[in-house]
Amino acid sequence: YELYQCDWSSDVCSSDLVVEFCGDGVVNNSGTEACEPPGTATCASDCSLRVASDLTQLGTPIALVTAPTGGGSKTLAVIHDGDKPPVGNNQSNRQYDTYDGSAPAPDDWIGYQYAGNQTFTGMVFQEGKVFGNGGWFDFLTVQVRQGGIWTDVTGFVSTPVYPLANNGVTFETYALDFDATLGDGIRIYGDPGGSADFISVAELEVFGFSQLC
Repeated sequence: YELYQCDWSSDVCSSDLVVEFCGDGVVNNSGTEACEPPGTATCASDCSLRVASDLTQLGTPIALVTAPTGGGSKTLAVIHDGDKPPVGNNQSNRQYDTYDGSAPAPDDWIGYQYAGNQTFTGMVFQEGKVFGNGGWFDFLTVQVRQGGIWTDVTGFVSTPVYPLANNGVTFETYALDFDATLGDGIRIYGDPGGSADFISVAELEVFGFSQLC
């Protein structure tokens, strides 16, 4: 005969009669666990999912182009001022664009740096105005800084799908999700679009966990 660890009718007993517990590597069927293993970036010590926080205001805005000469705002603070213009708006001062007349530019980026490591899980990117000569990305991803080195995140998904072209629509918003990544800086990065090679950002939010608890 076989010895079993528990009674199948118990809330802590698996279908093969093995005692379930947080940390056993299997999300149990009793409804008390949401993730495994515990104590990670996204799974708390009690096997419940950590709820991502808005980390935007903890960071300091950074950009490749810090002295733009276009019609947009000249201060990076505009990307985290909470102002989210409606789709189709045409007010240039409500966005930051990186036009500086120095095309061609092989890449462009804008983001945040932090005093210490954060665990990043996503961003919300509201693009600014798009123009005939630029204001969008021809290629877009998210990078995180680890030990002074910027690295592409894994599992990157844009919702809706970022068009990678001038679609003629201003102030559209994209949720950028990716695998949880530890670092002290985060940025949207890619190839700037148009003949003038520049991008635009109205609002850029960062989500994740400021520390494990």
